[in-house]
Amino acid sequence: MIKKILGRDFLGAMLFCFLMLTGWSILAGEIPFPGQRSEWNGYDRYDFKVEEREAIVVVPRQARAGNPWVWRPAFFDSFPGADIALLKEGFYVVYYDLTHLYGSPRAMKLGSDFYKYMTSRWGLSPKVTLEGISRGGLFSLNWAAENTEKVACVYIDAPVCDVFSWPGRNHPLWPDLLQEWKLSDEAMKFFSGNPIDHLEPIARAGIPVFSVCGQADTDVPYIRNMEIVRKRLLELGGIAQVILKPGVAHHPHGLENPEQILDYLIRCQPEYKAYQSLNLRGTMRNAFLKFESEKKGRVAFLGGSITEMRGWHNRIMDSLRQRFPW
Repeated sequence: MIKKILGRDFLGAMLFCFLMLTGWSILAGEIPFPGQRSEWNGYDRYDFKVEEREAIVVVPRQARAGNPWVWRPAFFDSFPGADIALLKEGFYVVYYDLTHLYGSPRAMKLGSDFYKYMTSRWGLSPKVTLEGISRGGLFSLNWAAENTEKVACVYIDAPVCDVFSWPGRNHPLWPDLLQEWKLSDEAMKFFSGNPIDHLEPIARAGIPVFSVCGQADTDVPYIRNMEIVRKRLLELGGIAQVILKPGVAHHPHGLENPEQILDYLIRCQPEYKAYQSLNLRGTMRNAFLKFESEKKGRVAFLGGSITEMRGWHNRIMDSLRQRFPW
């Protein structure tokens, strides 16, 4: 009896020492992460390195079932409204610095190693939500196309989808892009690394792509980037939804009220889908084709006096006009 008690105490002491030496902490309902702990918008933030690149994890107070996470490959803390809202809903907000890798093969390898680390070591959901802001769109779309089984959805904001649009040959960062891709300017005539040319796997896998863009963006023009992605995904039978902000340039990113972003991303999570009771007969493909060709659609509201007041149906109509400004 004494030996058993001493054995348990010894194992417990060894476990405690291991946790202290590795910098782990045990808090109710929290996954402990390595590195420097600080606070970000009222949430615990952990800064550490993975393969000598900066990584950040911000932990929700209470994680949703399945430990969903949203992964930014560029510009942590830039226009964070959606990220803060997702934290409140139990998402982990994760950053891994691939900002200046332009969706290159090296970025794909680093991203896959990081994904494996976050899912196998820390137990985050095997279905990640990718969040690509500006040039982060290059990585998000390229990685999603190569790793369809690992992606819940893609949220991209004013995304770069064609390197000839941005940075483009006349931009100071063009030599940096050539160096990262290990290509000459002459070889770029045969460049095949643009997301706009690799959308079929995303469409075939049914990965939802949600985007917010500025209609007046001259840095990363909508018509040369996300508009091409949207059209091609729909032609391939994929899922693409865009909120186009009239008169808005490349900045600011996001929406003043991130509720629409939040709602969309939550609905794409595997744990949410498991509880859906809607049975869709066929697809909405015919409706999409009609809307695309005729540039108009009709919305009917059924109900009593609640549909006559200036309330939720007016907000829905305002949202639809914003999302489909044709």
